[in-house]
Order: sequence, then structure tokens, then C-alpha cells
Amino acid sequence: MKIVEPAVLAAASDNTLRYETALLYVLPGRVEQLLLTACLGEGEGATHAWRSFAAAVGDPKGYFEADQSGLKGLLPLVGSSLMRNGIDAGRIFQTYARVALVREELRGRICGEILSSVLDALTAAGVATVLLKGAALSATVYPQPSARHNHAIDLLVDDAQLNAADDLLKELQFAASPRGAGAASHRNYRHWTGLALGLHTRPFYLPNFEIPRNEILTRAHSVRIGTTTARVMSPEDSLVHICGHATYSRSRANLRWACDAFYLLKRNPELDWPQIVRCAEEARVALQLYVLLRWLKDSLGISIPETALAHLRNRSRGLDFVAAEGILASLVHTHMSWTRALECCRGERRMVVDFLKFGALPSPRYLRWRYNSERNWRLPIYYLRRPVEFGMNFLRLKLVRVARFAVAGLNPLAKEDVTG
Repeated sequence: MKIVEPAVLAAASDNTLRYETALLYVLPGRVEQLLLTACLGEGEGATHAWRSFAAAVGDPKGYFEADQSGLKGLLPLVGSSLMRNGIDAGRIFQTYARVALVREELRGRICGEILSSVLDALTAAGVATVLLKGAALSATVYPQPSARHNHAIDLLVDDAQLNAADDLLKELQFAASPRGAGAASHRNYRHWTGLALGLHTRPFYLPNFEIPRNEILTRAHSVRIGTTTARVMSPEDSLVHICGHATYSRSRANLRWACDAFYLLKRNPELDWPQIVRCAEEARVALQLYVLLRWLKDSLGISIPETALAHLRNRSRGLDFVAAEGILASLVHTHMSWTRALECCRGERRMVVDFLKFGALPSPRYLRWRYNSERNWRLPIYYLRRPVEFGMNFLRLKLVRVARFAVAGLNPLAKEDVTG
């Protein structure tokens, strides 16, 4: 796998380019690109990438130990690649990565047993499900399923069966987590072993993006996972879901989305690209899909038809309000900070104005989701409190920043790195 720099964006005649430029902030950096190539590549390409990565970080073991973004989840893939490609990473690190691979194999067995019990119980109760994300992808596209770090089970269910599924999970020793934004469509649970589980009536977390559930069910297919059978998304829907989810998820920095997309594309070389383009456009994630797939092709050398990328780029021209607001919300949620998200605007005046409008006066759709309420009479209350919350959030971040720099004796005008 050859390391190349991403292609330079071409000029656009519409307002899409400023959103496209902002989305570049969700892409991995050079060090992460080298790490991914070392994990996913073969032969000399993987060896060269590992050596370059090790030289860039100095101490690979210390790099993983100090990381707070979840990159440790890639250690099983790293260990697998080191053995597969005969890469000498030093005795200490190779033992470290091998132990991570063994632990993931043990975790996988436990997760598989719990998954089987959950699916069997839901099926027996007549609750139809579609298995999403890591649990589905590790079993269907990875050459070594145990190398894919799995920390959660995610299931798509019908709205009418959500409460029935909730009751069954409690019988299976899952405790419900506190409900936050979007709880009407997304409920989270935790098994006594620590395994997380999510029930979803919509595949995407943010309310601005959507693949209709009936279409997912029509294209879904059954696979054997361990001792049970599960329904999973079609490869086309999975690719749209992987990339769309990665642009707003706070776990995006763990890079598993790139590994998932890499192996899905490698396992399914004959994808229905017109279907992918149509699905991405209907879900309002065509621009996100274009940006991420362009990066995967240019940076990791994945084979993706240029015609499909061109169609995605063209379908994303002239973003409607819902799609544009969704991208702004994605930047806030993935960065966990209004100030960091604002930096994605790169000082472009119209983008900054759009962002400030969204922060203070978002759409009713977003407010109902954010405050987890379908009662329209509450909307005036939310619109009154939103600008206050938005302003207080900025003020709090600025005060924290000034206090930190004052303690450190540094210039408070320098760039901040404060999460919200």
C-alpha cells in the first residue's frame, strides 16, 4: 500500500466547498495514515509504513499508552500485521501487541456468547433486528474477526418493538444507561460484564441524516455468527452508514471506521455504486461519503471508481438546509467543543455566520432531538434558552482557557485546546 498525499480539492461554483473544506478536519493526520497503512497493508508497503510511524512517534508503546482517543483498539490489528508481514517491531512492542491480540480473542468469545443470547431471545420474542457496526463487520468482512476490537453490540429495531426489546434486555442482565439527546430513537445499555449495547430505531444518531428502515430491511441479508443467525446491512448500506457515522461520532478518532471501510471494500469488489450514490443522497450524507472515500482512495490506495466519486461530488452540490445543519452539528459532536468546531470554518465569513446561526437558533428538528422532546409547545422555551446556553458555553471555555494560561504563565491569545 503506497503512501500518497490526498488530492487537492477542485474549485466549486456553489457553496458546498466551504462545508467540504470544514469536513477535512475529521480526516486522519499523517501519523494516523502511516499507522493505518501499517495495520492494513501488505509486504514492503506495510513494513515501510511501520518504520515511518515508529520514527515519527519515537516510542510506539508509549504512544499507544498515552493516547486517549481509543487507538489501543487497533493493537490487535497491529499485532496481526506484524506477524503476517514479518515486521520486526522490537521484542517489547511485539509482545505488547501479541498480548492485545490474545485479549481481543478472549473478549470476542465473551461478546459472541452474549450476542448469541441477545439475538436468540429477541428472535424468540418476535423482535426483528438488524445487527450494525462492529459486531456485524468483524464477522462479515474481516479476514481475522478477532483482530477487530469489539466493545459494543448495536441493533436496529422497529419503533413499535423498542419497549419489548427494552424489557428483554433487562431480563438478560443489561442495565439501562441515562438517556440523553436522541433517546427517543437511541437507547443505551450496559451488561454486567461491561459490554455496551445500543438499541436504535434509526441508523444515524443525528436527526438530519436517515436511511429508511424499510429500505435497510429490504436489502439486508442473514449471516451466521457463532451459534446464531443475524440480519446485517447490505454492503452498500454498510458503507454509507460507516462513513456517515464517522463524520459525527466522537469515536471517529479511534480509526476503526477506516479499517471497517477498507475491509468492506476489499471483501466486496463488485459493489453497486449507483445504489451507494442514491442511498447517500437520500440520507443527506453524499458530501461526507465523498470526502471520506476520496481520502481512503488517495491515502490508503483503496480501489474506488472515480465515476462514483464524481457522482457523489455532483449530488452534494447545493446542500439543502437540513444537510448543511447536519454537517455543522457533526463538527460540534465529533470535536466535543464549540470553539474547536468553529476553527473548522477556517475564518470563512459565510461559514462562520452559518455556524453561529446554528449554535444560537437551530432548526426545530434539531432542538426536539437535542432536548429529547416531541412537544412543539416547548419549542419557544428551547429557543429562549439556546442563545443563553450557547453564549455561556463560549464564555466558560474562554474563562477556563485564560485561567489555564495564567497558571502556566503563557500568552492567553495563543490557540486553545479546550474541550466542551
